[in-house]
Amino acid sequence: MARDYQHRANPKKKRRIQRANLWKWTIFLLLTGLFIAFLIHLSGEDADVNNSMPSSPTEQEQKEAKTEQPKETSKPHYEFYSILPEMEIIIPESEIKTKKFKESIGKAETGRYVLQIGSFREPRKAEKLKAQLALLGVEAKIEKSYVGNTTWNRVNVGPFSKMEKV
Repeated sequence: MARDYQHRANPKKKRRIQRANLWKWTIFLLLTGLFIAFLIHLSGEDADVNNSMPSSPTEQEQKEAKTEQPKETSKPHYEFYSILPEMEIIIPESEIKTKKFKESIGKAETGRYVLQIGSFREPRKAEKLKAQLALLGVEAKIEKSYVGNTTWNRVNVGPFSKMEKV
């Protein structure tokens, strides 16, 4: 008997196409599942925040809340509240007035005032601040200083001869 071989499909080619489609669908379903898990994770965090705040307390919960003693919360203890007043140097008002008077009549001692604008560990941040100041018309200098094992890049403006210019 004669057979018609013209419309016969190549079985190897068909299997390759099916395997490629299988991989595509597997990757697609995996990524979709991961995306859905991520969304559930995000909504779970929102649910935790919402669950911590009661929506409408019942009367019994209100009575229990009234009878409970307030819980002591541990507040953070900061030391700079006590350290800074000890380090403060108070300049007498008379000294400030005499300095201003001497400056106004031109007999003031020539001082050198340098204003530190910022201090950075990374030199590119200091360069960025220097560029921003240059756009404002302020000439700044970067000074490297070493504190222990750390290098600090200080952005300074000045020197100024009078405090008024600072």
